[in-house]
Amino acid sequence: MMNDAKKTNNTLMDAVASVDSVAPADLVDLHMHSTFSDGRYTPTQLVEEAAAKGLKVLALTDHDSWNGVHEAQAAAARLGSIRVVT
Repeated sequence: MMNDAKKTNNTLMDAVASVDSVAPADLVDLHMHSTFSDGRYTPTQLVEEAAAKGLKVLALTDHDSWNGVHEAQAAAARLGSIRVVT
């Protein structure tokens, strides 16, 4: 049993250590709200800002609304460097 715990801890420590080597282009944001929900920015503004910071993927997760998805995906298509998931 001790060996299993030690193995799990090593795996966890390896995973945590690998975070330091992740480039911004490898990061995603899977929880963003736009003005179609309780966010401050339009879907276009969210996509543009995320792309400017080097993110490659973002998820638009507005409450009770899909209304901003088309706008966000259109902005992502225009920029070509980011993808919007829902």
